[in-house]
Amino acid sequence: MNKKQEKQFKGQLAQYAAPPPDGQKKQRAIALAQMALKESVVAKTPLLSLARSQARHVSKPLWLLQLAAVLATWLFSKGFADMRQVQSFIFIVVPILAFYTAPEFVKSRIYGMGELEMACKNSPAKIAAVKLLLIGTANIAAIAAIALILRSRYQADFATLLAYGFMPFNVINCATLSAMEIFKIKTSYALLSVSLIASLVFVFGSDAAPLLQNAVTGCSLGSAALLAMLLAFSIKRTSGRRDILIWN
Repeated sequence: MNKKQEKQFKGQLAQYAAPPPDGQKKQRAIALAQMALKESVVAKTPLLSLARSQARHVSKPLWLLQLAAVLATWLFSKGFADMRQVQSFIFIVVPILAFYTAPEFVKSRIYGMGELEMACKNSPAKIAAVKLLLIGTANIAAIAAIALILRSRYQADFATLLAYGFMPFNVINCATLSAMEIFKIKTSYALLSVSLIASLVFVFGSDAAPLLQNAVTGCSLGSAALLAMLLAFSIKRTSGRRDILIWN
């Protein structure tokens, strides 16, 4: 449609005069709408159904990196001379699965999907909580699998191995989320770069892992508490962004 046709079309619309509304039909339409509203049942989405739908949207690299970390542990954790080498190995393999975790969790914010999520049946906070449950459970399972493999080969304390696994995982995600909030990161590449740098710090500093032997449990618990606060802040901020909505 060119500009001349568009102008003619607008003129025709302007000349049209709508007939006065029929009072009886108007009241009947209101009554039917009220009846339909009362009869409609707003059912809550079952948690399992919501979890399944969210699992389909989790990026494949997250699952592949978790699998790669467990396979790397199975293939390359043989022949260590002592527990110091085992501890250093954990600081190398856990950042593999931690690298993609925080960027995946805040993916909707990075890509500006907040307005769309606000219009969905389930609230953004509920979606974020379910996504956190899925990603967190998968990561805990992967770290537990790594700890079990190492325990079966070196008869090490399982709880200590878990602590060594959770500490780099928690710190890497804390650093990534903190950088996102402090520096107002808006692109996925920048956030992945921050996560990669934090992961490489642990990889290249793995020789320092045995030095934390007496403090690893406290460091793991402290970093977990900090990560929980950052995640809660992220979910609260996501659910409180109704002021950014633009309805057309």
